[in-house]
Amino acid sequence: MKISLLVLPFRNWSSSTQDDFLCDGITEELIYTLTRLDHLQVASRASSFFFKDKDLQPKEIGEQLGISHMLEGSIRRYEEKIRINIHLTDVDTGFTVWSESFNQPYQDLLNLQDEVATFVAQKFSEQKTPAPSIQSDLVPNNDVHAYELYLQGLYHYNQYTMDEMEKAVACCKQALVRQPDFALAYALIASCSVALGGYIHPRYYQIAKQTAFKAIQLNPALIEPHLSLAMVKAFYDYDWPGAMSSIQKALELDIRSAEALRMKGIMEIIMGQGEKSIYSHELATKYDPMNTLFINSQGWALDYSGRFEGARREYLRTLDIDPNFRPAMESLGFSYIYEEKWKEAENWLVRYQKAVGHPLKGWFGLGYLYGKMQSVDKAYEVIAIHNQRQAEDSRENLALDYALVYLGLGDKQKALSFLRQAVDSHHIWTIARLGIDPIFHELHTEEQYWQLMDRLKLTPYYREGKTLEVTESSPLLVIQSDTKEKLEVLLSELLYVEAQGNYTKFVYLDGLDIRERLLRIPLSAVKDKIDSENIIHCHRSYLANLKFFNSLSGSSRQLNLLCKQTSTKLPISRNKEAFVKKSLTKFEA
Repeated sequence: MKISLLVLPFRNWSSSTQDDFLCDGITEELIYTLTRLDHLQVASRASSFFFKDKDLQPKEIGEQLGISHMLEGSIRRYEEKIRINIHLTDVDTGFTVWSESFNQPYQDLLNLQDEVATFVAQKFSEQKTPAPSIQSDLVPNNDVHAYELYLQGLYHYNQYTMDEMEKAVACCKQALVRQPDFALAYALIASCSVALGGYIHPRYYQIAKQTAFKAIQLNPALIEPHLSLAMVKAFYDYDWPGAMSSIQKALELDIRSAEALRMKGIMEIIMGQGEKSIYSHELATKYDPMNTLFINSQGWALDYSGRFEGARREYLRTLDIDPNFRPAMESLGFSYIYEEKWKEAENWLVRYQKAVGHPLKGWFGLGYLYGKMQSVDKAYEVIAIHNQRQAEDSRENLALDYALVYLGLGDKQKALSFLRQAVDSHHIWTIARLGIDPIFHELHTEEQYWQLMDRLKLTPYYREGKTLEVTESSPLLVIQSDTKEKLEVLLSELLYVEAQGNYTKFVYLDGLDIRERLLRIPLSAVKDKIDSENIIHCHRSYLANLKFFNSLSGSSRQLNLLCKQTSTKLPISRNKEAFVKKSLTKFEA
């Protein structure tokens, strides 16, 4: 049984607040190291830092996260030395289980981190023999000064503003001057550059691609550069299958990576795979339950799948966790817009704009809403605000903001003109929302809209005839084999299943491609998991989806089910012929 552990952000007991970055960085690296131990289940960074400086009892934290133990620590840096104190608390009793102090010269900071991680791992080891010592080789030559620069960069990155991202890149570049083979520094530059590419200028995407490749070359075990590559492939190259491939590589490194699962869910919803996206987001929030950004993203998956009530529950859940979480306020506003509940939408969008705390920012949704509410003067006031904001900072990419206001006013041509500008600049949220956001439904009759979709290489994921695919509410089939391999596929995309001895072959759609997967599991166990009238047992060795196998071929000696798209034939057992014919009649009806 795994021990479940929360590592709280270490406290800074140094004389200078400038060492705050050191406390956060060491906490984050300790979480990273302990997460990779099989016998420990460690809460994510987001869950850890959510509780920073919060005055909660251990039992309250344990109930919110479902963890059994809590590790707290402090750091004191003095002269050329550093001390780390840690203590473990049992969240049920509130009692300290053990405590320990570690002292080293500051120059040996990296060895000190390894010593702390080894101590914690051995304390939790369920084996009779102690867990092996942890020796991190993530920093070349154990260069503490390069590591310090990296931790400063990480601190800036976690503030998540464009200015802070640029500071983070500058810190990492200094670290690379000292240690040119520092994979973590390259990975962090890639993460920052992806964000800068999506909001400032697409040239940053090329930097992200180069530095992500370099990070992977130096350390293939890092997850983050694979996710950066996925973002570049999606939002710069428009290579959606390639993006999913990079995310899959990240999940192969850590199947419980909440960030990778959330990104997988985002790609799935963009590609019109609503049910898959909802499931991926559910897993992401399961592994990172206090991450308001991920819960909000789960709300998007529900909203864009037409499940507005469910989406609003998720947004409100984030506000229960953090009443000041602005993205949820904006998301609630748009969710009500989708159902044309203008007053409710206005209440939330006004609340969002006030929470932003800047007179020129936060008008994104209100401009559209005012246009729809026939408040034309107010809509044009928002355009004037956008003009002023653009004049004050020419780096701001407001093309989508302008497009929405003009769309609300009913000026489709101006809206499309600004959407073209947004696509030209690889604006991340324009690309992400253009195909799936209900706001853009009224543009589906416009040829220019589909030209943009063609440029983004998204049109193939929708029906021919230039209409958006309406996502069916299709259950997700989750199969885990005897060897613990896992397959997740929508029942609506499963073509057929074939028994092959002790194995079962699954044939299914993956976007536009047909995939095959062989798992060690009997057909009978698979059949028990499928609850769909459309998928029938047509032969002792086959299950067929009548959505695809919807016609008969052959003779009275051997009747087959035929898939017209692939020309695949599946045999029908003699004793099942009447059942199959009746099922086909019911399916056609």
